[in-house]
Amino acid sequence: MNHFNTQLVISTPITMRVLLIHADSFQYGVKDPTKMAEKLAEGQPKGHSFDEPLVVFATVESSDDNAEAIASVAA
Repeated sequence: MNHFNTQLVISTPITMRVLLIHADSFQYGVKDPTKMAEKLAEGQPKGHSFDEPLVVFATVESSDDNAEAIASVAA
């Protein structure tokens, strides 16, 4: 197990959204290569499945200074 000790300093307001799902099962598989990750080594599995996982989806975004103006443009 890897342990990370990280300090985060934030100078602007941010919004964090988290979706937590306790699922019966979860599985994933690699379909296409990406520039953002290293290549899989030979023999390394291209997917995995889990029983009774806690699946976490998270996003962090900068807060909008003028939310009303942005909403009116989006409408």
